Amino acid sequence: IKGIESVDDLSAKLSKQQSSQLKAYLNKEHRSEMTQVKGDLSAYYTDFGFGVFASDVKAIGFKETELYKYGFNHFAHKIPTWIFLLFTLFITFVTIRKNLSLIPLLGLLSCLYMMSQVELRNWIAFVIWLAVGLVIYFLYSKRHSKLNTVKESAD
Repeated sequence: IKGIESVDDLSAKLSKQQSSQLKAYLNKEHRSEMTQVKGDLSAYYTDFGFGVFASDVKAIGFKETELYKYGFNHFAHKIPTWIFLLFTLFITFVTIRKNLSLIPLLGLLSCLYMMSQVELRNWIAFVIWLAVGLVIYFLYSKRHSKLNTVKESAD
């Protein structure tokens, strides 16, 4: 289903009322499977797949469009792609105008495209780990640098 990309999305998209309706339906129609996963919808659909989810949603009468990403959330997901496209146009224009080689440009653009498809939470985690790594690196190097020991012995 469009807009449902992971089990986390499933639990986030359903309202409490929809979630309880879906659980009631599953307990009625698929009691043994629901017992196996202890009534956890995320676990149920992880085991049985989203194709089952689509048919269950239709059986209950939910509109799949209610579960789509829409509005700013849908647009926000596409911001990195728009930035990539604008940067591609700019860098292509500069490359043609200055008569530069196309091969490095293609390599750069392929890497940037892959980066533009990474979710925001992954970028946040990356920046945090990068900052932690840089702090550790510079604190360690300041104390253990050979230049630091040379400077101390010169004093």
